[in-house]
Amino acid sequence: MPPPVRNFTGRTAELERLHRALEAFHVIALEGPPGSGKTALALELANRLEGALWLRAEPGWHCESVLYALQTPMEGPLPLTERLILAARELRTPLVLDDFHRIQDGELLLRVWSQYLRGTTVILTSRERLSEADLDVFRLRLGGLEKDQAVRFLRLLLEQHGLTEWLPRLEELHALSQGFPLEIKTLVGLIRDGKLDLAQRPCEQLEESLADEDRSTMEFLAVLGRPVRLPDSPALERLERRFLVDRGPGGLTWAHEVFRERFLTRSPELHARAAELELRGYEEQGDLEAARHALRHLEACGRVTEAADLLEQCHVRLLQSAQYEFLLEWCARLEGGKRLQIARADALAYLGRTSESLALLEQVERTGDPEERMQALNSRCHLVLEQGDLHEAARLARESLELQRRAAGRRPGRVKALNGLALAYARMGRVEDAERNAREALEQARAIGDPRGQAYAHYALALAAWAQDRWEDCLRAARSCVSACVAGGERRLGFLGRFLEGKSLEALGRDASAVFRASLDDPYPDPLSRSMAELGRPDPDAALPLAEQHGGKVFVAQVLLLQGTEASCQRGLRLAHEAGAIPLECELGIRLEALAGQPSAERLAKWREKARASGLRGTAQRARLAIAAYRLKDGSGERGIGEPVLPPAELQLDLIARTLTAFGQDIPILRRKTITAVLRALMLAYPEPRSQKELYQEAWDQPYQEQDSDAAVRKAISQLRDLLEPDRARPRVILVREGGYGLKGGYVLGVSFALLEKFFPGE
Repeated sequence: MPPPVRNFTGRTAELERLHRALEAFHVIALEGPPGSGKTALALELANRLEGALWLRAEPGWHCESVLYALQTPMEGPLPLTERLILAARELRTPLVLDDFHRIQDGELLLRVWSQYLRGTTVILTSRERLSEADLDVFRLRLGGLEKDQAVRFLRLLLEQHGLTEWLPRLEELHALSQGFPLEIKTLVGLIRDGKLDLAQRPCEQLEESLADEDRSTMEFLAVLGRPVRLPDSPALERLERRFLVDRGPGGLTWAHEVFRERFLTRSPELHARAAELELRGYEEQGDLEAARHALRHLEACGRVTEAADLLEQCHVRLLQSAQYEFLLEWCARLEGGKRLQIARADALAYLGRTSESLALLEQVERTGDPEERMQALNSRCHLVLEQGDLHEAARLARESLELQRRAAGRRPGRVKALNGLALAYARMGRVEDAERNAREALEQARAIGDPRGQAYAHYALALAAWAQDRWEDCLRAARSCVSACVAGGERRLGFLGRFLEGKSLEALGRDASAVFRASLDDPYPDPLSRSMAELGRPDPDAALPLAEQHGGKVFVAQVLLLQGTEASCQRGLRLAHEAGAIPLECELGIRLEALAGQPSAERLAKWREKARASGLRGTAQRARLAIAAYRLKDGSGERGIGEPVLPPAELQLDLIARTLTAFGQDIPILRRKTITAVLRALMLAYPEPRSQKELYQEAWDQPYQEQDSDAAVRKAISQLRDLLEPDRARPRVILVREGGYGLKGGYVLGVSFALLEKFFPGE
């Protein structure tokens, strides 16, 4: 809060009215023309309130800008209105928002505050009249000071500056100023410089009396439009003497709103100079607000390509600060090609508009260059991973890595693809594959100084260790994840890292309360961490009501899946259904049946069909495995979930007991991982055939290269036939189906078979 305005005089009656209004209203609006003293009156009132905060709206601000400035961005796929409502409910500190008329969608903010603000008071200043809608807002319209107050103010300023010879002419000076405080100060500034002409309005005289250097400085300040740090100069000192500019703490300088508009110019040269100043602030100090203003200046001086490059450069930080609407607007304004389409798709995903985001990314993938396709694949990978479609996420990550191999893609893109692949494998239970990709991602992220990439790699390593109950490894990786999240500004992943850290400590018999209390060191912890800090234990259930609003339903469903209890999966299933996250819904449904004391084959079949109808081939395979692995009945009666059996079949592959039998004979195959993987892929695909390319991608888990890959598949099929076929001359175990006329060709099993394997980590 800045100190009260010096020499504040008058407005006694207005102050009394405002004090009475504080008892009955949560929103107070001071309206009036420029120079009527709105800001001075708001400061005088707010400095009498305990702990008040101060914000001055700047050009280009939206409602999201207010959330960002208050450091309450609230990540998660929530519409803007809901984020504003939640912020209003949590605001507990008196707030002054100066120049409210600058906020482009201010009517939405006013409507939300008037309805939902209950814990404190917000004081607005606006030169424009607020909406005439029936809102619970106290309005006070200001004009010039009463004559006696204006004369007293004039006398005070003249005496302070040693201009007592003008005291006999107070009536004349008052008539010229019309009682407006800014006009009075301008008069005194002109008198000090000996340039007052009583036949002309003060502001007009001031403009005409400025030297060229002073005028150019004022024009530059007007173009900047916000407080900035400028080196001291004689021109600035002269402008301050004439009350044209204000100086504040930290060496900030800004032009008064009235004079800013009078000196505002569209000069491309001044906008270019302002852009360089703001870009320097962004590069040297990482000031995101400076980047936002640099965009405005670059656009104004015609440097649209540079603006698009800057927006692409800082779009991740804009997402982290939840400025989704701002990012969407500027992506549309600059039309910077496919890479800004990817940024726009990311913003849509954060707003919960998943289908729009995926459609945009698929368009970039079809029409972009290799670099843009790689970025689109990475974004799609993490988006479908968040929804729970693990096999599709792994496929997209592998395709991205293959593109990078062929086109020498950027290393940050490789880190993101490797992390997506590692996370998908970790949640599938493929621990070795997950750890291999995560370690490679970690090594490359360290090499390029990417803390967010390191955070995701550590998280994948923690998940992989979690799947095997390696609690010490999980604890180390989770702690490293939290540290990297702090360095990279990654908030939601930081919560998941703390969750794994706390669970690991509990599994090791140690006190986990300090883990969650540490989250309170962040002045604005997410609601899940805040509730756990208050509880002192990793129990997200107590925080779920708020988490559903703040973090988004998909995010909370992910947390519940990670928690892994029957009750948490029940609730996660409901949230995933409400959010329309079909992949995550299917995964939770299958997990719920696996946790049930008496699973239902009918429900598992339902999830399988839903996954197949949605094109989630990997999830459908997992449901099929669940049906095969957990038989409900056999000849002896009921069978529980802990007693998996293989039904009678000509071919039986048990990946839990690690045995294979063909026609009643044991086959020594399981140490030969490649041909075992080929056989498993054929079983999972039945009754559909598998092409050589599909078998190679699924069994070898490497990018497909036509000649070498096809030869490797043919060799593996030949080895399987040698081991399994009763009569090698007339194959009946592995058949070849010819394609054509709409039929898919490839290899397919021709005998009855049964497959058993664990399909969730830790089971």
